[in-house]
Amino acid sequence: MCRWPQFEVAGLPLTARVLNLVHERGRVARAEVTSTLGAARGATGDAIAELVGLGLVRVCEPVRAGTRGRPSPTLAAEPGGPVAIAAQVTPIGLDLAVVGLHAEIVARHRLALPDHIDDPARVIGALARAVTRLAEESGRACVGVGVGVAGMVRDEDGLVRSAIHLGWRDVPAGDLLAAAVPAGLPVVVRRDAALVAMAEHRHGAGRDAGTLLVVTGHHWGVGGALLGGGVSPHGTHLEVGHLVLDPRGRRCACGQRGCLETYTDGNALLRAAGLPESADSAASERLLDSARAGEPAALAAAEEVARRLGIGLTSLVNIINPDRVVCTGTFAALLALARDDVLHPSRRSVVATLDNPHTTPGAVEDPVLVGAAESVFLPLLRDPRTPLFRTDRPGGGVPAP
Repeated sequence: MCRWPQFEVAGLPLTARVLNLVHERGRVARAEVTSTLGAARGATGDAIAELVGLGLVRVCEPVRAGTRGRPSPTLAAEPGGPVAIAAQVTPIGLDLAVVGLHAEIVARHRLALPDHIDDPARVIGALARAVTRLAEESGRACVGVGVGVAGMVRDEDGLVRSAIHLGWRDVPAGDLLAAAVPAGLPVVVRRDAALVAMAEHRHGAGRDAGTLLVVTGHHWGVGGALLGGGVSPHGTHLEVGHLVLDPRGRRCACGQRGCLETYTDGNALLRAAGLPESADSAASERLLDSARAGEPAALAAAEEVARRLGIGLTSLVNIINPDRVVCTGTFAALLALARDDVLHPSRRSVVATLDNPHTTPGAVEDPVLVGAAESVFLPLLRDPRTPLFRTDRPGGGVPAP
């Protein structure tokens, strides 16, 4: 089990800073690398040569940097470079992906486990087998496996203290998975909302935010995380779903009444439309599709839930004072369908309107998987010489050239 290291780009070696720039921007002109990093051309050239030698980046065809001068070669992630195996545990099974640098999703896999999702040993065993197979089939070096779980997860070792919608409590998921995958393959298990925040901050709508609040709506609950503002650079998870809106309201699975998630998750959408709750997340997705198509009952349900979401967001903004709020999952859909309903409560708040944080939908597809991959790419992004795991080598580990 590996710990998620503290990570900041400033102060890293030039090779790491170049790799991070390629990771964030994708294809980037060499002239842009030099100017962005403020490095000498010779030092930049040496760093690029080392990264090419390590099989992490490639030099592509030149493009003209401006209207004058010679065309500038461009850098991109090496197509056969290292990958991460990313996974998300949901109440109906496992979603997995093979993810390369620049958040490139190379392959996907879904494994349904509806009958025994509350059996952690069986779930983690199935996850370990799927991870091993995907790592082998990729044929590429692997930085590790990152896993997102909807629940209260201890960062240090991936202990799932409580995952209400999975029925898990005090499950050492990180240690169990590390023991089940090939020896030497790094493992990180984290709360899914924190991974979403990392993905959006690094690759999406949260880029360059000073204090970023991310709230995410699921069919089965609600999550949130905070980045910046003096907290961990990798995010502090927030139990957003259990912010109480009405102490005499609907009973929540957490034991309280009137929690935000009882009014705003996917099943809340179904109830608002007069439909029965469902274990199938496709039910709330179909309702949102109907709302987008202008179906009156579906649109009215979305607007009702959006107003509840707005009340909760206003309380969070008043307390946290972020400069940006990113809504993901079903909340992104609600923001698109009923933006005025979501934002109206905050417009009545003196506190929330003082700094007027920008509220926007998320921009990363599959943010839990992208964030999970990011969590295990971090050591390589800090030090491009980090040994990588290979399934075709005894012991897995490969020393840097």
